Amino acid sequence: MAMAGSLPTQSVGGRSFGRAAEDDFQRLSFTGSGSEYFGIWIVNILLTIITLGIYSAWAKVRRNRYFYGNTILLGRGFEYHARGGQILVGRLIVFAYLVIYNVTLTFVPLVGLGLGLLMLCFVPWLVARGLRFSARVTSYRNVRFDFAGRAGGAFLAFIVGPVLAALTLGILTPLASRWSYRYIGNNLRYGQKAFSTNPALGEIYRSWALSAAILVLGLLIVGFVVFLVTSLVGGLTDDVDVASLGSHLSAIVLIALGYVLVLAISAWPLSSMGPGCATSPGPPPLSTAGIGC
Repeated sequence: MAMAGSLPTQSVGGRSFGRAAEDDFQRLSFTGSGSEYFGIWIVNILLTIITLGIYSAWAKVRRNRYFYGNTILLGRGFEYHARGGQILVGRLIVFAYLVIYNVTLTFVPLVGLGLGLLMLCFVPWLVARGLRFSARVTSYRNVRFDFAGRAGGAFLAFIVGPVLAALTLGILTPLASRWSYRYIGNNLRYGQKAFSTNPALGEIYRSWALSAAILVLGLLIVGFVVFLVTSLVGGLTDDVDVASLGSHLSAIVLIALGYVLVLAISAWPLSSMGPGCATSPGPPPLSTAGIGC
């Protein structure tokens, strides 16, 4: 994708990039191949199975180094510096907490409920720490990224936003998307230089309206098919409880709708920036920066 003038100015190796004119775009390119990645993927899968999941931390490192290294900007790739041991320790801490939580919830429900509420309180902090870790283990031209976001901003962007989007049946999804983009983009750093992003809410809503129309049309088609199947089955035999069949089919449709809604809310920050904003398919710290807004 294109990257525009909201990149922080940086001069490396005699070349200057960043805060150029608004129409000065630099395009990311990906030099990897499916066959090359397949070898990495199959080895990761096999070793993860053999080690009962332990190797998955190192598998993530190998995967990210491949994708980051093959994501090219101005002739240079990105670098991923995380170590498998770091990721494994983090996962073990989370796993241990979940085990303690489930055991406590089973034998001492009130204490388990308290641990669950405590975990929810820590979610914004964990999100901010995770974004900071991802940024700091990524570099471009030997300059590290960083993330300056706090837990309060993460609470608004990743807790309040999705809840509002769900309660309004997706109507406020573009607003929630804008919060998450601004939180990530405006707190991202490249060395000492700050990224900035300010996506236009109207443009996001225009993109959202088309997606919403497609979703409603799809639901109408599914509803018509359910009605048609119910009518046909009811006409073929009197032994079938058409009402029961209809309720089961409706339940399936509602479950599918809920799944689509949750998926849309989760994926929206990665796909709904609209015109005037650009994201890259590269490493997360750069791809979520909302370049060019």
